[in-house]
Amino acid sequence: MRNILISAALVSAAALSVPASAQYQEFGRGGYGYGYGHGAVQSIQVQVRQAHQRIDRMYQRRLISNREMRSLHDRADKIERRLFNYAGNGLSQREYFDLQDRLHELRQRIQREQWEGRDQRRDRDWDRRDRRDRDWDRRDRRDRDPWD
Repeated sequence: MRNILISAALVSAAALSVPASAQYQEFGRGGYGYGYGHGAVQSIQVQVRQAHQRIDRMYQRRLISNREMRSLHDRADKIERRLFNYAGNGLSQREYFDLQDRLHELRQRIQREQWEGRDQRRDRDWDRRDRRDRDWDRRDRRDRDPWD
């Protein structure tokens, strides 16, 4: 009888301690179902990798300068370093949204640089066309007979 009472007391103590430990656990730090785990870390890593690829494509298409490319890569690297600092025991909600905000700012900056590059490229094309037109005007003036 004594053994049954002791085992019942142990089972009830264990059952009561599980909800208490779940309440104590900080959001996103270890455990199952708390915070943002490995999937969120991988998702952010993929987004950073895509940002790096987009920056490289823009540089290859001459939409951004070498200095702008390095600056954008540095920003992406900072986000990745911050991710690895945060991701030790899973991401908290604050850390996850901080990284998402930084990625959003990086994407906006990439897009702004891309549009600026397109504008500069268009300006160069117009300058080239203007030069070509001026050259044709000069040729026309030379070819004309001054006595006509």
